[in-house]
Amino acid sequence: MTREEAIEQFERGVRTGRAGHGYLVVGPEGPAVEFVKQAVSLMFCGTKAGNKSCGECRDCRWVEALRHPDLHWVEPEKKSRIIPVERIRALQQELSTTSFASKWKACVLVAADRLGISAANAFLKTLEEPAGDTVFFLVTDSPHSLLPTIVSRCRKVILSESGAESSEEWHDALAGLLASGSRGSAVAALTAADGIEEILKKARREAEEEEKAAQERAGVEEMDKETFEARVQARYRQKRTAILRFMLLWHRDVLLIVCGAGEGVLANRSAIAGLKEHASRLSYRQALENIQTIEKLAANLERNIPEPAAFADAFLALH
Repeated sequence: MTREEAIEQFERGVRTGRAGHGYLVVGPEGPAVEFVKQAVSLMFCGTKAGNKSCGECRDCRWVEALRHPDLHWVEPEKKSRIIPVERIRALQQELSTTSFASKWKACVLVAADRLGISAANAFLKTLEEPAGDTVFFLVTDSPHSLLPTIVSRCRKVILSESGAESSEEWHDALAGLLASGSRGSAVAALTAADGIEEILKKARREAEEEEKAAQERAGVEEMDKETFEARVQARYRQKRTAILRFMLLWHRDVLLIVCGAGEGVLANRSAIAGLKEHASRLSYRQALENIQTIEKLAANLERNIPEPAAFADAFLALH
């Protein structure tokens, strides 16, 4: 479903007293996190109109800045990218207290699939015995990586893909880099990697500007440097994930064309000329290997391999 449909459904559940105590939000992290923020704002906003929060009151500004006293926000640790059991135990203590500013408490696990085994088992107990008026949101793009017992206790919110025909400024530049390809040339691979680096630098600047703006809207005068940098990094990773997803969908489209699929099933129909030209020089095996290369690139970045090396290796391997 679209984000708007999901919000409408969630608001109806809250209004009628039929909201679930656990939601598994499946989709790319950026849109999924934005949905959760909207949902939590609806829970806390005192001046909402219909299925929309006002966005201006104290509670809405607190949610946007992730500083609401009744919002418990959990993300993977910055370096390990794992949610450890110690964080879940601390969360259990936090949730055992009464709410401060609302009748609700909201608990959000971003990248819930990064729960370690012990953490997942500890969280399952929390989910099985929730404190009253606590709503859990588990955000993931890999629901198969979660314990089945956790999944079974949540209502699924599967967000539909925002069409690849979106208006991100970097789409055309990235599509051009992908269409050119390196064709095994180290020079061309490094040139393409340099182009990606410029796109990523801009994404990082945007992430910092967005976080500063969010703090200003929330009236936060000062935030410690480590917390601010962690928030910026989280925003940046969302943007980088969107870039990787575009690359994966672009090469998926090439594979579909190689297989003889029609234009109607393509995600990037506006780039049809470049897609067809690229597909014309590839075999099925090569087109499939390109998709596997992008998947390997994403895995390497998750392992904290430096971006320049990871992207250069990927472009050198692409056909």
